Amino acid sequence: MSDVVWNDTIQRILSDQLLDTSSPNEEWDNTGQRLLWTPTSDTEAARSFLKVKRGSVATHRRYSREIFRFFLWMHHVDTVSLISITPTHVEDYLKFCISPPPSWCGNPGGSTLITSPQWRPFKEKNQPSVNSIQNTLAIIKSFFAYLRNVGYLNGDPTRVLDGSFRAAVMAAAAARSTHTESAYSCRPGKEPEGLTITQWRCLWETLETLPRHTPAQIMKQERALYVMSVLYYTAARSEEARSHTQKAFRYDPNRDCWTITFYGKGAKKRVLPVHTSLLDAVQRFRQFHGFSSTPQQDAIPLFPNYRIFNHNRSTLRSAMSERGAEVWIKSIFRRTQARLKMYYPEELHKCPIQFEDATLHTIRHTRARHMLFIEGVDIRLVQAFLGHSKILTTQGYTEPSIDELIRAVSA
Repeated sequence: MSDVVWNDTIQRILSDQLLDTSSPNEEWDNTGQRLLWTPTSDTEAARSFLKVKRGSVATHRRYSREIFRFFLWMHHVDTVSLISITPTHVEDYLKFCISPPPSWCGNPGGSTLITSPQWRPFKEKNQPSVNSIQNTLAIIKSFFAYLRNVGYLNGDPTRVLDGSFRAAVMAAAAARSTHTESAYSCRPGKEPEGLTITQWRCLWETLETLPRHTPAQIMKQERALYVMSVLYYTAARSEEARSHTQKAFRYDPNRDCWTITFYGKGAKKRVLPVHTSLLDAVQRFRQFHGFSSTPQQDAIPLFPNYRIFNHNRSTLRSAMSERGAEVWIKSIFRRTQARLKMYYPEELHKCPIQFEDATLHTIRHTRARHMLFIEGVDIRLVQAFLGHSKILTTQGYTEPSIDELIRAVSA
C-alpha cells in the first residue's frame, strides 16, 4: 500500500469521516437501542471507548493502537462498519493480525508519527507472539462489550469466537509448527524474560567500566548507575520511572526506613521500602550534582534526560522520553552483550533471553525473578511489590527456564 493511501486513510479517521456514513450490511444489521449517551458514529464510538479506558499513558496508547489498526482493517480489507461486524469478521481480523501482509509491516518504532511516510500499522517483525494476539483479542472484546453496553450495538460478535483463539490452542499450534512443515506464523509465548545472575553481574560491570574521559561521559555514567538502580530495586515500569521524580521518596520515622511511592497502571498506588543499595545510588547521584545527600522533595526525575552536558543542576529538570529511554537501554545492552561474549562465553547458551532481545521491561522481570528464585521471597509479597491486582499476573513471572529445570533435577 502506498504512503499516499495510508495518509489519506489516517486523515479521514482523524477528521471523523471514516466509516461514519457507511450503510449497514442488509444481511447483518447490529444496530443497538439508541440511548441519550449512545455515540452517533463509529469514530465517536471509538473515541468514547478510549476515553473510558484512559488510565496510564502506556495503557491508553496500547488501546488506541489496537482500535486504530482495527479501523484500518475495516476500511481496507472488508469495507464494513461496526454495526455490520460479525463473529466471522472478528476471526478474520485476528487471523490477519497473526500474519499481516508485508505492506502493513515496517513501523520502525513507537515514536514514529502516523503522518510519517515510514509509519505502518505493524512493526517490522510481522510474526507476533501468542501473547500479542491474546492482547489484541482482549482489547477487541472489551471494545465490543462497551459498544453493546452503551446501546451502539445490539449484540456482541466477540462472544461466540472460535476456540482456536484460546491461548493454549494457539501456543500448541505455534509450538508444533517449529517441528513440522505446517505454517503457523504466530510465535509461541516467550521464555522467561529475566536476566540470569551472570547476565546481571555482567550488566553492572559494563556500567561500572563505561568511559569517564570527559565531563559528558562521567555524567552519563553517573546517570546510568543511578537509573539502573532505580529500575532494578523498584521493579518500576519504564513509564512509572519516567513520570515520577524524587518527590516519590519519603522517610517513615515510625518504621525508620525510606519508602518510594508509585502510581502505576490505572493510577493504582503502591508504597515500597527503599533497598539500601538504591538509597546509596540516590545519595551518590545527588552528591555528584551538588545536592544534599538525602532526598529533599526535589523535582529531580527518576529517569533524567541530560539535554546540555555541563555540570549544573539545570540538566536534571526533564525526564527521558520513551524513545530516548529505548535508545539508551539498547546502547547499554549492546555493550553488555559484547562483554558477555568476551568474559562469559560459556553462559551465552544458558541465557533464556539475549541482550539484543531485551527491553527496559526486562529489568522489571529480572527483579521479580531474582526475588522469587534467588531470594526466595513469597509470591504474595512479589505481587504487592510489582503492583499486580491478580496473583495470576505475578505467576507469569514464575515460569521456569530450561536451565532452571536442569539445575533442579541435578541438585
